[in-house]
Amino acid sequence: MATVRIDIENKRILIHRKPDCTGYEINPEDCVVNLSRTDTSELSKFGTGEVGPDNKVIWLKMDFEDPFFEHSVVEYVRELLSPDHEVFHRTRAIGWHC
Repeated sequence: MATVRIDIENKRILIHRKPDCTGYEINPEDCVVNLSRTDTSELSKFGTGEVGPDNKVIWLKMDFEDPFFEHSVVEYVRELLSPDHEVFHRTRAIGWHC
């Protein structure tokens, strides 16, 4: 399981592998997207514009039981949010925490 904090304002994505190590709280104004092996339907929110740069903080809660695949999903979401890499620089935007 991974919890990912996408901070649009600070142009930073942090992937947290342990549920209790985020150091952040999910605020009511934050957007939360839940993904799992059996339900990826919320991923379409990124393509339709329902979730995007207008949100200051986006949380991805993923449970694919494969950290490499989860990282690939994060990279895909980054591409959807910033196809020209202006928001999230390709080499520095994604970090691992815990």
